[in-house]
Amino acid sequence: MGFVAKKMIGGMLLPPALMWELLVVGILLLWFSKRQRLGKVLVTLAGILFVTLGWEEVPDEVLYKLERHYPPLDVAKFDENAAPKWVVVLGGGHSLDAGLPLSSQIAPHSLVRLVEGIMLWRQLPESQLLLSGGTGFTDPPKPVADTMAQVAAALGVPQEAMLLETASRDTEQQAKEVAEIVGTEPFILVTSATHMRRAMALFEHTGLRPIAAPTGHVAREGPWWPSDFFPGATGWWHAREAGYELLGLTWAWLRGKTGGGA
Repeated sequence: MGFVAKKMIGGMLLPPALMWELLVVGILLLWFSKRQRLGKVLVTLAGILFVTLGWEEVPDEVLYKLERHYPPLDVAKFDENAAPKWVVVLGGGHSLDAGLPLSSQIAPHSLVRLVEGIMLWRQLPESQLLLSGGTGFTDPPKPVADTMAQVAAALGVPQEAMLLETASRDTEQQAKEVAEIVGTEPFILVTSATHMRRAMALFEHTGLRPIAAPTGHVAREGPWWPSDFFPGATGWWHAREAGYELLGLTWAWLRGKTGGGA
């Protein structure tokens, strides 16, 4: 399936787009057809999803399980003579707007992954950063890895400590491109905690030996606030994050990409 088609179909199945689609179809049926019962069902379903998924506690139940599948990485566990030589950071998007600060040109997912990668790299003096991410939908085309490298350099990482992978467009391609560089060596894999389970499955299926270093956790345990009793945009965002990863895991599973080994 083409990259653009995959993104379009996936986006249509995720909230809040799915809620909007149900609502629009339901309203059209109510106003312009005799299928009143179906129209009412679709509008009601859209309303239920709108409210239910807006409560953070609902999508966070799924996000929490995804994000805590792998624990945070403790670098101290590595033997000094057997520490991984690579810290691989997966890009999570960017935007090209020369009028904005560099920190605003890198997407939040990419930024938090990069910061975690740099911190791990600093704790492993013999390691090298491998920044992975090709072109997406930016015009003119520019690899995500290039933007991450610019930010890393601004944060004090020397150019000789970084290697860029700029050919990939999704996680599966990243696994294949990284394999060409690191071979069979174990390496630290840095990506968002929500994305880590799918990334590990795809990388292991390629025959790689990744060590999970999740970051950017979204679902957190904590006290309730009065605003938590009302649905809001944060809940819908969390629902989209959870839905995106569940769709990705399902697609990988259907194609037999979630098992270990090449």
